[in-house]
Formats: sequence, C-alpha cells, structure tokens
Amino acid sequence: MFLDNGAFHKAKGLKIPENIVLIFLPPYSPVNLLKECPKSTSLKISRFPVVNAVLEEAKQDGGEIFRQKVVTFRQKITTFMQNSTTFMQNSTTFRQNSTTFTQNSTTFTQNSTTFRQKITTFTQNSTTFMQNSTTFTQNSTTFTMKFEVSL
Repeated sequence: MFLDNGAFHKAKGLKIPENIVLIFLPPYSPVNLLKECPKSTSLKISRFPVVNAVLEEAKQDGGEIFRQKVVTFRQKITTFMQNSTTFMQNSTTFRQNSTTFTQNSTTFTQNSTTFRQKITTFTQNSTTFMQNSTTFTQNSTTFTMKFEVSL
C-alpha cells in the first residue's frame, strides 16, 4: 500500500495485517500512482481509485502485478533520490562557484581601485616633476643671466 508520510500512517497503535506492505512516498514525490495503475475500480474497499485498482489486480493474479508495480515504484523512487542527490550536489557546486566569482569580482574591484590610485599618484608626481623642471629651467636661466651680467 502506498502512503504519504502522514503521522497517522505511522502511529504506534496502527495494526497492519501481514499480507499488507506499507510503502511510504518520499516528500514531494513526482511519482503519480494514478498513472501507474489501471483505472479498474470494481473492488470498492477504499475511496481512492488507485488503491482499488491495485487491490483488484492483486486479487486477479495473486499479487504478481502488484509486486511488479512495487519493484517499478521502488526503481522510480531510487532514480528520484539519485536525481535529488545530483541536484543538491550541483546546487552546492553552483553556490561555491558563485561565492568564488563574488570573491574574484571583489578582488578585481580592489585591484582596479588600487591601480586607479597609483595612476593618480603617478599623474600627480609627473605634474610635480614638470613643475619642478620648469622651475629649474627658470632658475637656470636666471642664474645664467646673472652670471653673464656679473662677468
């Protein structure tokens, strides 16, 4: 019998006959049991058509179809769980890559800021050098003129 994970399905006082097997669906299971079982509902034990269909099939062939459906269902659940694990691993890798990208972007921005500051400092130093060169040239000219006058 396929069940969701409702607490009432797992109550300690719940008595389950030996010929009944409980299979719990994982949370958010994508498996649609209504598509997996035929629409036969001649045995009306349950209000859920899928349960009636499975019971009818089990009654007709001694449970072989039911056992096959359980195996198929378990395979689908296993595949779902593997896909979920892969998805979680990919999500973790994506988050790590995003973090690395953000760190690299921050480092790039810091390096760009440092580079701009160095360019600004270089420009200021170049301007100061040019001013000093101009002053030196003027002083040299003045000295030369004074020296020539004194001779």
